Amino acid sequence: MGVGKWALLLVAGLAGSARAEENVEYKCFVELNGKTPFVAHFVLSKTKAKSLAFSLPYTKLHMAGSPMVSKVHECVEASQSFSSNAARKQEKEQVF
Repeated sequence: MGVGKWALLLVAGLAGSARAEENVEYKCFVELNGKTPFVAHFVLSKTKAKSLAFSLPYTKLHMAGSPMVSKVHECVEASQSFSSNAARKQEKEQVF
């Protein structure tokens, strides 16, 4: 299958203003290729994070097999806990 469930994805986001905005790590509980649950990590500005969940569907991830995000269930700051049991379970079981 080659989905690469153990990969950690980091995407650097840059602020659009002249002053650099601090980047923050976020994690999203997503579904890859319409069936595989996955917790992906992203590093981007808080400004860009507001639209993260809306911009991910149909995005190919830069990891083995180039899986596509088919659904985003939840995105939170990496230091926070997911609200859904399924996301917390996947995060605990997934090896990076």
